[in-house]
Amino acid sequence: MTLDSHTTSITALDFSEPYGTLVSASQEDAQPRVWDLLTGTEIGRLRGHRGTIKCVQVEDHVCLTGGEDGNVRLWDLRRVDEDTWREEEIVSLSDVAEEDEGGRDPEFSHRPNGIRNETESGLPKEDPCARLLDGHTKAVTALYFEDECLVTGASDKTLRQWDLTTGQCVMTMDILWAISHPHNSNPGTALPNNIFSGAAAAVGTFAVPTPPYADGTWDMYEDFVGGVQFWGYGLVSGSGDGAVRMWDMRTGQAHRTLLGHTGPVSCLQFDEIHIASGSLDKTIRIWDLRTGGVFETLTYDHAVTGLQFDTRKVVAATGENGVKIYNRTSMQQSTLVTNGHTRPVERLRYMDRYLVSGGRDSTVKIWSL
Repeated sequence: MTLDSHTTSITALDFSEPYGTLVSASQEDAQPRVWDLLTGTEIGRLRGHRGTIKCVQVEDHVCLTGGEDGNVRLWDLRRVDEDTWREEEIVSLSDVAEEDEGGRDPEFSHRPNGIRNETESGLPKEDPCARLLDGHTKAVTALYFEDECLVTGASDKTLRQWDLTTGQCVMTMDILWAISHPHNSNPGTALPNNIFSGAAAAVGTFAVPTPPYADGTWDMYEDFVGGVQFWGYGLVSGSGDGAVRMWDMRTGQAHRTLLGHTGPVSCLQFDEIHIASGSLDKTIRIWDLRTGGVFETLTYDHAVTGLQFDTRKVVAATGENGVKIYNRTSMQQSTLVTNGHTRPVERLRYMDRYLVSGGRDSTVKIWSL
């Protein structure tokens, strides 16, 4: 299946289950789209962010989004339906002007243009945005939540832990402090000088040109935190200094730094045994979670911008039109190209043999692996 109503590069996506609900976002659209994967139809849009959506996670009917506006929004996808956004789109400008002249109803002032969102009975629908979490001062570029705990990473070079029941930030972890106070790094390694060393990361705004994609295009990469994930009290982050850090969420301290990447870490995931990290240095490194050593390195021709792995395979977006699949048993690489993307893939998620990919061709594609 191909979903092609976006008009710019896909920046974030996630889905709840095969044939479930998909949420996708694109470069110049502040309204993530909600899809029914059974029919391939758009159910509605999530309105509230200002600027590009950088990260999305969907679990059942709960969705979290992080954006360039520095905010995280918690959405109840059960409250989203097609009428919600179609009604808003057909409200005439004169109606909006009349409401503005008379003063906006504060209950609806947070909606775009102060537009009311009403059912045929005239009663307001419930807003799908259940909670707004603000605290980061720059773009939120990575998030991960389980149960009532959320961790976010942002271009303000911090990680924040949130309690989703209260919406409160309960801890801030400073990556710059961790850079300038290294603890238990891999023996005999240091931060690569060709990125920047130590607290020099604090100088100015973080921006690194990506290596050219397969089609010759490139972007400025500005996501200082490329990925976060936690299990229990153990948190792993990947950041623009090329380091993968392991944090203790009870203390907020980084207790191990895995060094080896020579470019910003753009994505990561871990399980009970391994951490997999992808980087603009055109590699995926699979680390041994217990020793911190590199278990395996996969090398590609272009920057790695997305990955997921399990015991059998590593699925990766590597700057090419096709999705790369590495078989961990046979150690063979294959590429998904049939009826595939016409420009490089940037984001992907897979679950139970189903893969969703988003590309620079503005399309989202659903695959059966």
